[in-house]
Amino acid sequence: MMMGKPEPRILFSESLSLDAAQQVLAFCRRVGWCASYCRASGPACAAPETPEQEGLLSRFESLEGTKQVRVADLGEVLTSGELPLKIVAMVDDPEAAAASAKEALPSDLVHIIAAEMHVEFLNPSVNKGRSLARLCNDVVRVPLAEVVAYGDNHNDVEMLRLVGDGVAMANAKDAVKSAADRECRWSNDEEGVANDINALLDAGVFSTGAVGDGSRL
Repeated sequence: MMMGKPEPRILFSESLSLDAAQQVLAFCRRVGWCASYCRASGPACAAPETPEQEGLLSRFESLEGTKQVRVADLGEVLTSGELPLKIVAMVDDPEAAAASAKEALPSDLVHIIAAEMHVEFLNPSVNKGRSLARLCNDVVRVPLAEVVAYGDNHNDVEMLRLVGDGVAMANAKDAVKSAADRECRWSNDEEGVANDINALLDAGVFSTGAVGDGSRL
């Protein structure tokens, strides 16, 4: 008898507040950005209003490898009762767009991150560093000093600063390289994470032993 894959489960989550979601959606609408409403219960929703927005959304779907549900109005999704885990805006220049969003929206309302071709709007308490800390401390019981983490973009900075060995990919943003303990010899396109882990194993830096046995995760 073949066993199916176990159902994924949410260990912890923190949605945007209603006020934050309303302000982010209003801001995106005002500046003409196509926003994506990311939900825990199902696929993300988006409401592209122009061919240009549809083009950016299609590129984003290709980047993420997932399809989004087109809706007429994201405000109606919000009033359905499920707050978004995050809102993502597809833009031509993520760095400049994130900077303008930070000027318009309070930092205690929303955490704003520039990414590959989009800007992410998250609960102010949410970042990869805090999530990894909760995972290590509460779930897998591994000291953060024994963790190796890899990153290439702005949303990886807090995580890389927190762990014992924070590694910036060769193609990482300059700010990410500054936050890391070291730079990987390889890029994402060169299977950098796998190559670096193999190099660490070959060097005996950590073992493949049980989690929590003193070897690095």
